[in-house]
Amino acid sequence: MAICLRDLSLSTAAINAADLPDDNVQAIGIRDAAAQRVADDKPEEPLLYITMLAVNGGTINIKLPLSDKNTDKAEALKAQLRKRGVVVIKLIKPVIRAYAMKRNDGSILEGVSVKADTFEIPDEDADLFGN
Repeated sequence: MAICLRDLSLSTAAINAADLPDDNVQAIGIRDAAAQRVADDKPEEPLLYITMLAVNGGTINIKLPLSDKNTDKAEALKAQLRKRGVVVIKLIKPVIRAYAMKRNDGSILEGVSVKADTFEIPDEDADLFGN
């Protein structure tokens, strides 16, 4: 049985990000918070989410405040993502927290939370491999 290339599920998530400079990540998507969640009658701050590649083909959403500065940068990032699919960005003041909690069924929910003040696109003309 032959497998056609068009039938394979190809993803940029297989790219090794180990050689990236500190605070740099590979962004593959960006979106605004669709709706503000309300907890204890206190609305949360609107957020901007950048999806980055993680280990083993996973992804992590980076949370950024939805400010005028970040909105302008988000538009530039969206344009770069449309052209290239993956863009290396530098996070400014990133905060990374690992978490684990026990669910009601006894299983463990674990993950990583990433927040940053803003981001930069170090070299908008470079491709994924720095060329």
